[in-house]
Amino acid sequence: RPYLPSSPFIKSLETYQKDRLPETHLWGSRDFFKSDFYSKFNAHFVSEMGYHGAVRRESALKFIDESELDNRHGEQWILHSTDQYGDDGRVYLMEKQIGFMFGDPPKGYDEFAERSLTVQSEAYKFFIENIRAKKGVKSGVIWWNLIDGWPQFADSMMDFYYDKKPAYYTVKRSQEPFTMIISEGNNSRHYLSAVNDTNKKKEFSFRITDGDSGEEICDGEGFVDANGVKRVCDLPEMWSKKRLLIIEWTANGQKSFNYFVTGYPTYEFADFKRWYKIIENKSKN
Repeated sequence: RPYLPSSPFIKSLETYQKDRLPETHLWGSRDFFKSDFYSKFNAHFVSEMGYHGAVRRESALKFIDESELDNRHGEQWILHSTDQYGDDGRVYLMEKQIGFMFGDPPKGYDEFAERSLTVQSEAYKFFIENIRAKKGVKSGVIWWNLIDGWPQFADSMMDFYYDKKPAYYTVKRSQEPFTMIISEGNNSRHYLSAVNDTNKKKEFSFRITDGDSGEEICDGEGFVDANGVKRVCDLPEMWSKKRLLIIEWTANGQKSFNYFVTGYPTYEFADFKRWYKIIENKSKN
């Protein structure tokens, strides 16, 4: 069947029209993960993308001396931050990613790692859902990567010791064959899409609530064709307002949920800690 040669192959960019690039690698400067670079790219297929995340203390102590855990620009950190030339650029990269989301990164390892893992989780969620909501225009994504090949701080969703990072569970939810996704629109509005990657028509009912207050924001029902996508409803959300929205649905008898965090940085990390507890409890129900 026809196919597009992709990573690491691509013809010279000069051979394509700028607005019809077939595939791209979404690495860039690793700034805020909803920046124009990540959200408004023209390519149809993303053959590589990723976002850094630290590892939990238990794993870090297996390859970093405890006395060096807070020395982020020391020799041990640099060695284990996927750098081969003694450069601490990848460490600055992780600090910058935290800074865009939550402000200046904390000095202590535990809080640094917790923030880093949260930012990574939200970044992967956005990358995948932004592409899925544009099904038909965007055709797919290959994220990098599932597991580390040696002990390090990198883009993996599972560290070298098989400890699953938060991004592992976020991506698992974002990649359900049928899902409902909230995306940013224009003029201070968001919109809800039903995305169906199965070969069966899906009939669904849904409701959206505020994760903290339980206030119902929107509900309804509908259907989406096999292998289709449908814009279901618009939500009047102020971009400056930061809150957790919970999307719950039943589709062809199966229940599931997703979530969306409104607003733009910087966020209070305490809010995300509370919201992740709410999401964790939803996952258990």
